[in-house]
Amino acid sequence: MFFVIIVKEIRHNILTLRFAVVYALLFVLTVVSMAMLSANYSAQWENYVRSKARQREVLNSMESVEDLRHQGVSVQKEPSKMSIFSLGLDKEMSRSAFVSSRGGVEIGASQYPNPISALFSTPDLSYIVNIVISLLALLLAFDTICGENEEGTLRLMLANSVPRDIILIGKWVGGYLGVAVPFLIAVGVGLIVSLLITDLSLDGDTWMRAGALLLLSLLYISVFFAAGVLISTFTKRASTALMASLFFWVLVVLTIPNVVPILARQIVGIPSLGVLSGQKRSIENEQWSKIREKMRTASSDPERRRIHTDLRESVTKEWERIEEGYEAKIDRQIELAGVLSRISPSACFVYAATNLAGTGIVGFRGLADYTKRYEGEFREAVREIQRDAQAQQQTQAVEQRLNAPAFDIQKLPEFKPPTESFARSLNDSLLDVALLGLLNIAFFLGSYIKFMRYDVCE
Repeated sequence: MFFVIIVKEIRHNILTLRFAVVYALLFVLTVVSMAMLSANYSAQWENYVRSKARQREVLNSMESVEDLRHQGVSVQKEPSKMSIFSLGLDKEMSRSAFVSSRGGVEIGASQYPNPISALFSTPDLSYIVNIVISLLALLLAFDTICGENEEGTLRLMLANSVPRDIILIGKWVGGYLGVAVPFLIAVGVGLIVSLLITDLSLDGDTWMRAGALLLLSLLYISVFFAAGVLISTFTKRASTALMASLFFWVLVVLTIPNVVPILARQIVGIPSLGVLSGQKRSIENEQWSKIREKMRTASSDPERRRIHTDLRESVTKEWERIEEGYEAKIDRQIELAGVLSRISPSACFVYAATNLAGTGIVGFRGLADYTKRYEGEFREAVREIQRDAQAQQQTQAVEQRLNAPAFDIQKLPEFKPPTESFARSLNDSLLDVALLGLLNIAFFLGSYIKFMRYDVCE
């Protein structure tokens, strides 16, 4: 009888007009989204290769080490293949960064300058699961119990001495398969189309991450299906269950994840970048006023250069102190928003999905930390190149110095941010996965307890 109920539930769902229309739209959206994001990745990779070649040409054209010290280099992170599944913060992480010996890292303009693309961005797979399929799961589950009670079929099933737990589990499994299987088919077709129409190739690490993201998506879908079943057991009319389901979806998917960051900003205030820039200029002007007299009374050029170097180092240290305090406040704000927003399964899914894809907050912080370390490595490399150049000037003849290149660019460190291992990404996602699992259990147990006492005579 258990399998009969499962088959009945699947047949009941797939033969309805709403199922056909909704899943036709879902299929087209998923396939088109994955194909477009795959093409976008290919274009990003070509731009990345051209940018590296252009930077090498700029370095070769520099005439002195001073040009290198002041102009610096432009560096950029490789585009992520997982962006075809979950964009996350990839747009921000793909920006170029200008690193020089003058201090600080200047972030380049967005790689997506077209404002229309910002207004109507291509939805990725995570967005489709988070917004579209979660709503579809609720719409297919809201009348699982109360709908059959209104039609009178639930009373007939119970009259045949079928245990209530078998009915509930059978309807849950059949209804969930009706949501999950078409979703997996759409993703499979979308991936095949993407591999055929673009030069995208996935390595073993990407396949593991994509597989983990699909499993996470199935877990997330089950949360909303279980919530729909729970609402259905607490109501007697399908219209009431529909309104309650829509209210629940709007609350946990649209309201909480968008309101919590605003609340966190109010609790942990952060000065604007304009205020931060003003503080830096004030410190620099103050330091200049202190040593201006020393520069006038300096007896030689080496002494003036030493004073200037000491000034720059002092200003840089003060700037770093201000930036550390600013970043500490940002970290507190992010942590607070993360704690509060995790009452929503939508937020849990987004955190876990972007961490698995390497495009989440953990990956963004890792890239920022690496860029700072690279800045220090770049400064040290420039100092070493300067020392080598000074040593060569003392030992080489004038003709040799004129014919020699300005500096050896091979001595500059390569900008290559380390890729977080799949095991580490999975570990970063465990909390959110566990919360989604607990919600599944809580919703199912709630519906089970309520259905055991469900009065079909009312």
